[in-house]
Amino acid sequence: DDGGASDAPAGAAVRQAGSGIKGTVSVGLIATQEVEVEHSLSQPVVRLLRAKFNKFDADGSGYMDVTELRTLLNEIGFKMSRRHVKRLADVLDQDANEEISFNELIAWYDAMCKEAAVRDEKRKHGWRKHAAACQRTLTPHPYVRIALAWVCMWGIFAALAMISIVFSVTFGSNTTR
Repeated sequence: DDGGASDAPAGAAVRQAGSGIKGTVSVGLIATQEVEVEHSLSQPVVRLLRAKFNKFDADGSGYMDVTELRTLLNEIGFKMSRRHVKRLADVLDQDANEEISFNELIAWYDAMCKEAAVRDEKRKHGWRKHAAACQRTLTPHPYVRIALAWVCMWGIFAALAMISIVFSVTFGSNTTR
């Protein structure tokens, strides 16, 4: 039993986590010791992670080894090789006991959600920065714009003069009456 938590994909959890809800989660690592971890994950996401953590913590120690962590990550949508999970475990293992606690998992998942939210925000608004940069790059200096306007006006004047000359030569003064 997942303790009421749904089997939502990791992407949905990331979207929920970016909702800006701040909180703490009390985690009993040792029966007598409660540790609170600051995070911005929503409570349903924390409950889901807690349920998955408990489900895959085979020995019930409150810690996960690399094999258990890989199974948990696969379950929540992170498909990783054993080598990548080992590297991740080395990074996550803040207390250097070669096992991952729920606190360490929550801290990592929160950081991943924040990075995903930043990437999504950049993706949404990145084209505006690009368009503004292109506009700045492609917009000529004011003096150049004035010179271009004069060249265009001169070109129009020259074209009209040529048309009138061609018309007068072609039809002459005898044909215009």
